[in-house]
Amino acid sequence: MRQKIHKDIISGWIPFTDKEINRYLSKGYWHNLTVGDALDRTASLFPDKLAIIDDKTQVTWKELRERSNRLAFQLIKLGINYGDFFVLQLPNMVEFFYLYFAFNRIGAIPIMCLPRHRRREVDYELKLHEAKGICVPTGEPFDYVGMVEEIKGDHPYLKLFLTTGGPAPAGWLSLEKLLEEDIEGQFPVDYLSTLKPDPNDISTEQLSGGT
Repeated sequence: MRQKIHKDIISGWIPFTDKEINRYLSKGYWHNLTVGDALDRTASLFPDKLAIIDDKTQVTWKELRERSNRLAFQLIKLGINYGDFFVLQLPNMVEFFYLYFAFNRIGAIPIMCLPRHRRREVDYELKLHEAKGICVPTGEPFDYVGMVEEIKGDHPYLKLFLTTGGPAPAGWLSLEKLLEEDIEGQFPVDYLSTLKPDPNDISTEQLSGGT
């Protein structure tokens, strides 16, 4: 187990107390599971059943776990660490889920940035958490990459720029390309389990957007 968990390293957050946690566990309301645990359990029980679908892709639970794990390894290699925040500004597409579960594998925290957010909102979200990275779509009517390029100079902590939906511009990395690389062999078999977050860590930063 980690010596320090999210409540020890993330400021501005008031976590549940140990007393509250033990109460909910004793009553069976909580099960001491992480988001990754839930994915593993479902993928083991129903590996070939449909998990998610968008207008281009159908993904089984087994495929969702495999692709999320691959991205988790890529994120580690690219410098995303436990407790890092990452702005996730994607529409309804399977790639959103790959990244969401990948962040939760390693205890990084995705910030749920709505696709309709623009410069003012994204700039604030980056600043609020000193986000280490951002992922935006390409090929959309709105130029998300161009928006980020205009403001990235104001955020020196922002290091990783990901896109999905088309070729990555200069200085950005394509999610599709990262998924093509067989990176798992570069790590020990049980490596991801050593990075498992605490069940009471933050899994998601959900900002109010009328949802």
